[in-house]
Order: sequence, then C-alpha cells, then structure tokens
Amino acid sequence: MTETTFHYSNRRVTHRIVSGAVMAVIVLLIALVFPETPLLVRILLLVGVAIVLSHVIRFQRLRSGSEPALTLRSEGLDVPAWRVGIVPWPEIADAHLVARNSIRIRLKQPQIWKQKMTQAARIVGMLETIFGGGMFTIDGGMLEQQPRAVLAEIKAHLEKHA
Repeated sequence: MTETTFHYSNRRVTHRIVSGAVMAVIVLLIALVFPETPLLVRILLLVGVAIVLSHVIRFQRLRSGSEPALTLRSEGLDVPAWRVGIVPWPEIADAHLVARNSIRIRLKQPQIWKQKMTQAARIVGMLETIFGGGMFTIDGGMLEQQPRAVLAEIKAHLEKHA
C-alpha cells in the first residue's frame, strides 16, 4: 500500500471564520441601519446572514475538532452524505485521522491508479469539497493548486513507490 498524508490548513479555516463573521456583521448592519430598505430585501439580507453564520459555525467546529473532518469506517473511507453525496470506494483507498487536522489516505494496489483514475480523483475532489479548494499539504510540501495538481502529486508519489 502507498500512504499519502493530507493536512488541511488551520490558518485557512480561521481566515474563513473571520471573513464570514465580518461579512455577516456588515450585511446585518445594512439591513438594520437603513429602515427605508424594502422589507423583502431586509428579509433576504437576514437569510444571507443566517447562511453565512452557519458556515462560520461549521468551520469553527471543524477547527476546534468538535466536528470530525471525516466519518471513518473500518472498511474504508466514508463521508457523511449531507456533506458530499458520494462515498468513495474501499477497494481504492482507506483513511485514518492521524491528528485533528491530518488525514492519512492509503491507496491500495498502486497499479489500480491507471485503471481507476477517475475514482481516485473523486477521493481528492471530495476532500477539496469538504475543506475548500487547495487547503492541503501532502507529505509536508505545500500545495496551493487546484485538485488536478494535487492528483499529479499523488500520481508521482505512487509511481515513485510502486
């Protein structure tokens, strides 16, 4: 098996929390300070604040560790359906949380890479969906690129250790 460790950046998560909270406060002030704003617009602004705050709370819980990054099962990697809507394939990879902000993914049978590239891509794409794009380091090297670059890095890692 080949192991690759993903770390998501707490600094990026903190940035999302702070920027979301600031945006929510600004929108809330606009809705409350200007009484001449039509009622429908004020309601829509308040709904927007609620949505932004729900994301802020989610990222805060993720950062604090009270909400697990992934739901892990012994037979492989499983992610809550409400988060992503797809379940990866145990024959491709399994995963373990190795720290509060690290996920170790073991790709089983590296030769499977060429046969099932799209399935392996979905695993990385799913991680990108959960944590937001480009928030990973792989094996200690910072990757700020899009998922395709992440996949290229994993492919190189697999070919090197195959």
